[in-house]
Amino acid sequence: MLDKIPCEFRDILTDMGLFPQMVAAKINEIPFDIERQKALNVWKVSSYISRADPHVNMIGAMFDKAPIKIDAIWIIGFCNAEFHV
Repeated sequence: MLDKIPCEFRDILTDMGLFPQMVAAKINEIPFDIERQKALNVWKVSSYISRADPHVNMIGAMFDKAPIKIDAIWIIGFCNAEFHV
């Protein structure tokens, strides 16, 4: 799957009702410093977000999104901002 730029990814999540501050708050709940920082790096610092990055599934799971739903968001959600899973 194609990588996404952070702005594109955040816009789709916002359309789904998942606001950036909500995602950051969930990431900050990760109890392990190294994993928390790596997830924050993906969320705040990356110049692109890869579907293959395991932190995408980790963050999705925090919002009860199974990998198959994340795939749907990645494929269909980026084609149709009104698509909700």
